[in-house]
Amino acid sequence: MRVLHHMAQRAMPSFVDVEARGKLKDHIDSCISCQAEASRYRSLSRIIGSFSSEVYEPPFDLVPGVMASLDRPYHEAKRRVKAGAAAGAAVAVAGAVVIARLARRRAA
Repeated sequence: MRVLHHMAQRAMPSFVDVEARGKLKDHIDSCISCQAEASRYRSLSRIIGSFSSEVYEPPFDLVPGVMASLDRPYHEAKRRVKAGAAAGAAVAVAGAVVIARLARRRAA
């Protein structure tokens, strides 16, 4: 009986529109918990059915505004990476110059 109860609880949304059959129907007819669940789903289905089906158009500038705000962080991050790479290259060149001078001093 417990397996039927779990099956009925999981399949309850489909029982709102189509009546259950066989053992599941017998279980739902005899189980107070499943009857209450079916009642809640029927009520929810009626409420959802009462919603209007109006289609709302977004403001004309919504998409460009969103895309611009998404693109801005990418460009800022790209600039930071370029600046970091330039700084890293400058440090590497400076390090190479220092090492070269030290090598000349030791050779002399």
